[in-house]
Amino acid sequence: MNLIVQSGGSLNLEETDNVSRFEIQSVIDLASEHISKDFSKIAEPTEDGRYWIDAEAILKLSLRADE
Repeated sequence: MNLIVQSGGSLNLEETDNVSRFEIQSVIDLASEHISKDFSKIAEPTEDGRYWIDAEAILKLSLRADE
C-alpha cells in the first residue's frame, strides 16, 4: 500500500490490495519539514526521521473503507 503525497499536498492511497507493506511516496521533501497540511493532520514525525501515521486516517483514504 502506498500513501502518495502530491505536489499540491493532497493525499492518495494506491495499491490498497497489497497490505503486506506500507510506503510513503512524496514529491514534497518531507525531510525538509515542508509538510503539507493534509499530511500533517495524519502524521507525526519521529526522532529517527520517519513518521507515525494514524491508521484510522489511512482507512478513511481507502476506497475500501466500508469493508
